[in-house]
Amino acid sequence: MLRNWEHIKLQEKGRKSVLDGVPKELPSLNRAYRIQEKSSKVGFDWNNSIDSYKKIEEEIGEFKSLIESHKDDKGKIPAEVKHEMEKELGDILFAITNYARFFEINPENALRTTIENT
Repeated sequence: MLRNWEHIKLQEKGRKSVLDGVPKELPSLNRAYRIQEKSSKVGFDWNNSIDSYKKIEEEIGEFKSLIESHKDDKGKIPAEVKHEMEKELGDILFAITNYARFFEINPENALRTTIENT
């Protein structure tokens, strides 16, 4: 039923993708959460939270590998690698957001709570 609803909304609004309805102005964690909600409604999702968590571990491994392969003797990363690191960190945050979604935890609210209680 959810899949049909998303397809009906696509046709009604003249959208090309179910993701077109997610405002780009949203804070990034909220936007990631909404994108993943919509993706799951059309069948693009992990089967369970364990698989979702494995994706976090995979992404952290890629991030660590990138750092370890580019840092110098002082632990500094060359400027030209930082953009790639940002993308990898974004992958980690996206994966964590998806894992949180399995438990209906909004990551934007969770981060805000942590910041306000620090």
